[in-house]
Amino acid sequence: MLVLKFGGSSLASVANLRNVLQVIRQAAKKGKMAVVVSAVGGVTDDLVAATVAATRKEKKIYQKCLKEVTHRHEILLPVLSSSKRQQSFKKFQKEILEKISISLDGITTVGECTPRTRDGIIGCGEVLSAHLISQMLGSLSGGVWDTRTLIVTDDAFGQANVLFEKTDPNLMRAWRRQGKGRVPVVTGFIGATENGLPTTLGRNGSDYTAAIVGAALQAKEIQIWTDVDGVMSADPKRVPGAFVLPRVSYAEALEMAYFGAKVVHPKTMTPAMARGIPILIKNTLRPEVYGTEITCKTDLSGRTVKTVTVIENLALMSLEGNGMMGVPGMASRLFGAMARADVNVVMISQASSEHSICFVIQKEAVRAAKKAMTEEFARELDLKTVEGISVQENVAIVAAIGEGMKGTPGISGKLFGALGKNKINILAVAQGSSEMNISLVVAQSEATKALNVIHGAFHLSAGNVHLIVIGKGTVGGKLLEQLSQNQARLLKEYQLCLKVIGITDSKKFLWRPEGIILSRWEKDFTKQTLPWKEREFVPFLEKSGLENLIVVDATASENIASLYTELLKHGISVVTPNKKANTFSSAFYHDLQKVLKRRHSFYLYETTVGAGLPVISTLQDLIKSGDEILEIQGIFSGTLSYLFSEMENGTAISSATEKAQAMGFTEPDPREDLSGTDVARKILILARELGYSLELKDVRVENLVPKQFRNRGTIATFLKGLKKEDLRYKEKIAAAAKKGYRLRYVAELKNGHCQVGIKELRRESPLARLRSGDNIVIYKTRRYFKNPLIVQGPGAGPDVTAAGIFADILKVANLLTRES
Repeated sequence: MLVLKFGGSSLASVANLRNVLQVIRQAAKKGKMAVVVSAVGGVTDDLVAATVAATRKEKKIYQKCLKEVTHRHEILLPVLSSSKRQQSFKKFQKEILEKISISLDGITTVGECTPRTRDGIIGCGEVLSAHLISQMLGSLSGGVWDTRTLIVTDDAFGQANVLFEKTDPNLMRAWRRQGKGRVPVVTGFIGATENGLPTTLGRNGSDYTAAIVGAALQAKEIQIWTDVDGVMSADPKRVPGAFVLPRVSYAEALEMAYFGAKVVHPKTMTPAMARGIPILIKNTLRPEVYGTEITCKTDLSGRTVKTVTVIENLALMSLEGNGMMGVPGMASRLFGAMARADVNVVMISQASSEHSICFVIQKEAVRAAKKAMTEEFARELDLKTVEGISVQENVAIVAAIGEGMKGTPGISGKLFGALGKNKINILAVAQGSSEMNISLVVAQSEATKALNVIHGAFHLSAGNVHLIVIGKGTVGGKLLEQLSQNQARLLKEYQLCLKVIGITDSKKFLWRPEGIILSRWEKDFTKQTLPWKEREFVPFLEKSGLENLIVVDATASENIASLYTELLKHGISVVTPNKKANTFSSAFYHDLQKVLKRRHSFYLYETTVGAGLPVISTLQDLIKSGDEILEIQGIFSGTLSYLFSEMENGTAISSATEKAQAMGFTEPDPREDLSGTDVARKILILARELGYSLELKDVRVENLVPKQFRNRGTIATFLKGLKKEDLRYKEKIAAAAKKGYRLRYVAELKNGHCQVGIKELRRESPLARLRSGDNIVIYKTRRYFKNPLIVQGPGAGPDVTAAGIFADILKVANLLTRES
């Protein structure tokens, strides 16, 4: 025997009702069953609003509410197969609403709505829907079971308690009278006292009715049909990777319900648990989806944590004082005072030193709680044995729940490690003796981020890493292309979900928290952007609540580079080829390094020196291994490497520069390359890696841009004027060649001094033999003294730089998503 319960959303449209009819017909073919129904979606709210309006003597408003109830049912009448049935239901509805109207008139007369009267009115929604469904079933219907004649309760109106010893026999007698092959339609939510006064069963009362009926009739299964696919691993509106849990235990479901998850109410589970009846959560709109089974056993599926939930709009209160230590009865007095003040305590946490007790309550109860505490501990507050009562509002409880946590070591470490990595501050912690739940208090502004972090940390979804790409130019565009080509592979092979959620230029910001579809980002960027507000960027990201954020700065902007420290402080990692941050003042650089040492976020900048080459990581490895760096020499500009190779082959410097610009080797303004400043920044970055406190002005630079074009003139004017330098460079190249040398633009660091400029090199030198466009760095160290360590490879071009950025992104992504 099955019991199927349909919620208000399942009954709110003709299309939904037709799905309901199909579900019932399919289930009826398999055996005996009963159907329990809620009121049609919105009807109970209308009836509640009518009672409030009547209390305020607002007759027009409550009459409007009743008209809305009529309308909600009339739009559903097409599901009834004949006009006769439609007229029959209209007549029944009219009689019910007339009785309600008489009750509302009475409320208006006395100016008061008692709980008893209210229950009598708001329970009529289920009576109406039950008759509608019964008419819809036609010959399959076994009639309406009005539970006001079957479910016996006490007189706690609004939250009535069921008297099972009288209810169960009533339901069994009704079942035995039921015609064979017919499906009774049962009113949910309502019952009546022994004297026949209508009552309601409280929140989720129709679900509770289904469990009451199922337990009394010893059902094989209770099915709750609603508008979701089942119990989710987290709120899908806040955690994009949330999914349906195929099975949870009664105990897990109870914990989930208590901590804010949209699961069956604990009251509903009680009768089912007592008889061991499984509860199946199904979606009326997608009946083919299996849903979630709630039963005595869980389905671990290798997961320790099954779901992550949140309760918001809370306040954290604490009682502190040295005088509390070792004094018996302090906790008893505190929570006794809360009980007398009718304040519900949601969570408790106490330090082992007994110096403080903190607890969480609903935010609206703060004033009553503080008053009760002040009165209870007035003497201790005067004597200063209790130092004070503190209140922190706007907090939330985030709970990780799962039976697999029992006896599994390292759960707390993994949980707190993941939160710490994302810079989420934990205000209080509690763990029950069942080991099925770890609850922690965070600022409400960080609740969504905490949900996502925990969800990802326990592999409830693929490792989500969220990317914001600043700069959609040559390098940024190539990076987005490479990300688009590799997203699916990374997800399939490594369970790494790289989501680009933001793309910016200097004016516009394309923002999609759910992930930008990279195959069409350019089209979306032209139509669906926000204005780019540089100053508001960091607070904007912080408020997004997204975990594992990486900002990719693909610009050369000083303004963006100046944001790095703030981004890193907020737990947002940075990947960049932008050299500005690492070559600002020493003070800025040292502040940046201090933030990094806190390990809340990651900063990778491999491409600032060698494009895709492992120049910085190699240097860092040498330093960590204890080697001493004696000298660094290299060609750090792929552009200048290309220019000097071309000139050696007979190409004039002006023509070589124009060719390099056309191939995308240069900066938008080639003077930035020829000035030597870019190379100076690179050698300074390496010098600072070695601990030298140097400024950019300390680097001796040979500027190849003619003086008259350094600070003025257009690019076109500069390129035209550069032709005057063609002969001079041709002669310099020839003079060097005559002596058996080659000219290269070289950077050097030796004895704490940096210089960059043209250098004559022997033909057999690795620097002189460098292939056109390549970069090279030579590390001369204590270990690599006679035979220096050389890193060499492509050093120019957007593809190479983008690939280097991509590699850094993957490194950071692995650090963010690896197990703590």
